[in-house]
Amino acid sequence: SIDRIPFRDFLATLLAGERDLRMFLHNLSHAMPELLEDVRFPDIGLRFSRQFVFSFFGARGTTTPLHFDIDMGDVLHTAVLGRRRIRLFAPADATALYRHPCTVRSYVDLDAPDRDRHPAIDFATGHEVVLEPGQTLYMPAGWWHEFHYLEAGIGVSLRASSPLWRDRLLGALHLLLTSPADRIANKIAPEAWYAWKDARAAKRADVLIKAEQP
Repeated sequence: SIDRIPFRDFLATLLAGERDLRMFLHNLSHAMPELLEDVRFPDIGLRFSRQFVFSFFGARGTTTPLHFDIDMGDVLHTAVLGRRRIRLFAPADATALYRHPCTVRSYVDLDAPDRDRHPAIDFATGHEVVLEPGQTLYMPAGWWHEFHYLEAGIGVSLRASSPLWRDRLLGALHLLLTSPADRIANKIAPEAWYAWKDARAAKRADVLIKAEQP
């Protein structure tokens, strides 16, 4: 978090114009549980949690960087207000996206990729969709996603545990081991730790490039 302001001021700033301003993963279940009465939980074979219903707010021009969800859950994201562009990549593209070890993040700039630094990005196969208000996008566990707000927007996400035990175990590993270890290392030696992760991601990508070359 970078600031704390009254919600009315946040909304006014959000709607005023283009800037980098967003509220990410605001849990309605905890903050305003009465709003759950307005949320429809669809019967599509997934057990959506009523404890983790998240809202998202973004000003026009805001981008949520490329990542996958740490808990490895299945997600339904519904655009309530405003259009947003979403880029998606399968879990198998993690190496080509230069995933940093112990994190769920990629630092590749998808709009202007540096192919000298990230040459393996050309081996990633992405999908792009513009989500209109009232539309819902399904994102399976482990899928990479980048959100860019084309207009000031509000969205709501429902989450369900993956039906695959492998995904559930990976989610628990991320939450209980790798993410806490990453936070500790960031506090002890942030620059050295980042440099090691970046070098490790590049080394894995180099192996991929050699394997893909004829």
